[in-house]
Amino acid sequence: MCKSGVSSSHPLSHSSRLNDSLALTPFSFETSAQHSLQRLFPCILQLLKFLFSCKQIKYNSSLVYMEIKGTAVKTIPDFVRSKFPDRYEEWLSSLPEDSKKIIGNIIFANNWYPLEAAATIPTKQIGIILYANNPVQAAMESGRYSAEVGLTGIYRFFVKASSPSFIISMGGKILSTYYRPSEMKVASSTNNNIIMHITKFPEINVIIENRVAGWVQKALEISGCKNVNILISQSLTRGNPVTEYKISYL
Repeated sequence: MCKSGVSSSHPLSHSSRLNDSLALTPFSFETSAQHSLQRLFPCILQLLKFLFSCKQIKYNSSLVYMEIKGTAVKTIPDFVRSKFPDRYEEWLSSLPEDSKKIIGNIIFANNWYPLEAAATIPTKQIGIILYANNPVQAAMESGRYSAEVGLTGIYRFFVKASSPSFIISMGGKILSTYYRPSEMKVASSTNNNIIMHITKFPEINVIIENRVAGWVQKALEISGCKNVNILISQSLTRGNPVTEYKISYL
């Protein structure tokens, strides 16, 4: 409650005190309202941000962002360090700021990162700078490297003891573990031939499709398969209902 600064013992008339009180009321109300708005402003701001984000999600389906797990992200800079140690800094400096913030700092294995900034763009730049402007080859090779370093120890023993069709079915589970949201399944399996479908992957692109192909190829080679060939016969990027991998091996 605001004080007038005048002692109550001052011989003012009742009318004079009432006029003073009325004169102070607008100022008191204004100050109180300002303080209340200052306190409420952070809450209002958060509410507006929430409502805006809901509107984006509702009206712009492209904002269903794909994420990749840190374990998979880490293999990308590790691949460059392993295969092109003298050109690592050149590659890193070529990345846009969003990608550089991820790749150039500690990558936490259990964290999730935006697919575009953490995997697609860095792999594309590997292709441009280190594979003579061939991002598809870079994606295949980095996918192979990911399988090589990921399928070690007990996992390598497990892969070697499994059939190719079982490895591919296991690959579907692995895909959803490292990319979300995503789904992959074995469509058919015959002697030395497997057809694999990616049925769900909102932000898939040619680079990620070939990275997956490289991983599968190396996993099958680890299991003992020879002459592993993979053809991407359909693609979600081309408007097909699935991304289809036709796999043959000896």
